[in-house]
Amino acid sequence: MKLSIGLLEVMALVRDVRKQLVGMRVTNIYDLSAKMFLFTLQESGGVRATFLLESGVRFHATRYSRARPAAPSGAAMKLRKHLRGRRLTGIRQLGADRVVDFRFGNRENEFHIILELYAGGNIILTDRHWKILWLVRRYAYSEDVKVEVGEVYPVA
Repeated sequence: MKLSIGLLEVMALVRDVRKQLVGMRVTNIYDLSAKMFLFTLQESGGVRATFLLESGVRFHATRYSRARPAAPSGAAMKLRKHLRGRRLTGIRQLGADRVVDFRFGNRENEFHIILELYAGGNIILTDRHWKILWLVRRYAYSEDVKVEVGEVYPVA
């Protein structure tokens, strides 16, 4: 049985993870399942961290070592292409919802990972203009607002 993460837990996790990880660079990304990704990060001083994202379920820094696949999936390759070597520059909760924005890079080289922690959940990669480059699952809020590759993520 999957337990849903609440709004207050999201707020606390954002604050905690922000303190631990902002400023670190992505060294690699692994897919542990179709909806779970493991990010490895490193500070310039050599300090390393591991960070887990699971669509609709959780996000947190971890010290627990997990088995990593021998060959990356297409999803992991897409995330690596855009995020590897980039600095995690910000983490924030979008509005008063269970949606977290992880910002990587700055200005023209800025990308976002949006983690939705409600219903079926989602992990979405966007560029600096919030145009969706990749996502775990497609859906529509309405006929006019769709969450799919090529569309703009409805940040507002």
